[in-house]
Amino acid sequence: VTVSLAGTEDDDGTALGALRSRRLHLDLPLSIGIAAGLIWGSANTIRGVGEIYFDSLSMLVFLLLVARFVVLRHQRRASTAAELLLALTPSRARRVDPSTGVSTDVPVEALLPDDVVIVLVGETIPVDGVVTRGTSAIDLGLLSGESRPVDVGFGARVHAGTVNVAAPLEIMVTATGEATRVGALVASIDALAQRRAPIERLVDRIAGRFVAIVTLVAAVTFVAWSAAISLGVGAEHAMALLVVTCPCALALATPLAVTIALGRAARRGVLIKGADALERMATPGVMFVDKTGTLTEGTLAVVSWRGDLDAAPLAAALEAGSNHPIARALTAYVPPAEGTPTNVNEQLGRGMSGSIGP
Repeated sequence: VTVSLAGTEDDDGTALGALRSRRLHLDLPLSIGIAAGLIWGSANTIRGVGEIYFDSLSMLVFLLLVARFVVLRHQRRASTAAELLLALTPSRARRVDPSTGVSTDVPVEALLPDDVVIVLVGETIPVDGVVTRGTSAIDLGLLSGESRPVDVGFGARVHAGTVNVAAPLEIMVTATGEATRVGALVASIDALAQRRAPIERLVDRIAGRFVAIVTLVAAVTFVAWSAAISLGVGAEHAMALLVVTCPCALALATPLAVTIALGRAARRGVLIKGADALERMATPGVMFVDKTGTLTEGTLAVVSWRGDLDAAPLAAALEAGSNHPIARALTAYVPPAEGTPTNVNEQLGRGMSGSIGP
């Protein structure tokens, strides 16, 4: 965080950097005011007369740094939400040795295309790949928003970040890390985050004119008061004008509001494709929704029960041993009945059967 009094050769987001790139930045008037106050206060200190502005300048710089810190903190939170999306994929996997058939726990980074990994029931798939053995159901909620699992078998493509909910699978690796589908989604989030809202582009367009006018008025003020009274009075009035007209709200409020909105949406699982889309949502219009999962919570829940309600606890007791989303919905709907289920048989796509004794 900087008060824009200095910058690097590649930093055009500060007053000095903007001057190097030959454009007017919103920080320029304030930077001139701070620099003038520092120089004039130092001169008054040496001469032993006049006002000394060190305390006021320190407070001004402190408040500016606090404002910049708040903006950067929310920007980092927004980007962290995208990073958390990658964190939803496991960092380790069970790789199968092709010669012995024994699985070994290895980092995902160590996997290569055509390696085979085992994913047990309830585990998150660590890679993009193709099923080579087993049949199961996959929860695609992370990628599609749909709560209903999809049945997969030999030759089916599966993706990192999805959850295996029915039976163990052996998967041949086709992509890992940033090359996976979820990795591409994270990359698109980062790219879309760089898109600026129309109101932000409007601020950029008026910034140059605003800075030019304020700087010109400050120069006229300095010359007029210096000629009318004294050089000291002219410098004080010019500094006051530059500081008071600092467009901090113009420079910080709009990016901060947009960044907070995008970050909060991302943490709630809502992907907004850029700040321009966010601004368009505030205007009346028609919204097209592509599928149910876009609007629902992404988890199954029992809304109503048809038939004998006394059978619900029995079904919940039988489903308690399954990780299937429908089973979890049934167990959350009603407390399981007492007793231990026996002869439990879970068939992919057909549900569960078994007996519950007293």
